[in-house]
Amino acid sequence: MNIDSLTRNLRVLWRAEKIMADIQLQHLLMRVVLFAVAALIAVMGLLLAELALFWMLKDVWSAIAAAAVLAGANFALALALVAIAIWRKPGRELEMAREVQTAAIQGLQADAQAIQGEVASFAGAFRNPMESVVPALIVPLATILMKSFRKWKDAPKEE
Repeated sequence: MNIDSLTRNLRVLWRAEKIMADIQLQHLLMRVVLFAVAALIAVMGLLLAELALFWMLKDVWSAIAAAAVLAGANFALALALVAIAIWRKPGRELEMAREVQTAAIQGLQADAQAIQGEVASFAGAFRNPMESVVPALIVPLATILMKSFRKWKDAPKEE
């Protein structure tokens, strides 16, 4: 674990989040535009339906059929645009951005666990310093003691 890996994972995560936000914003903008066009066409259809009703009441059956057919066509077109706006999906780009985001999060989690392990071992050395010092000193102390016992055993005894 090093700081370069951590910063790289943070940058990748930030870029993935930015890409996902851009894709979602484009998707939302397209839906809003399609809804606005559908609403405009629905308003025109309503106006033509009202015009058809007016002509129906004014002159029986002359321009009525043309205005009614146009109003029906406008409503059908508006309904089709609403259906397209509802069923339209963001695409593969968002899925790929989510995969990159997941990989970056996993990398950050691995870095965080490595940092946590290093901090725990570092903190453990300060909690009980003898635990970290004793294993390193046992072998040299044992050899010194063995040499001193040999010298003591081999030393001439004076009586």
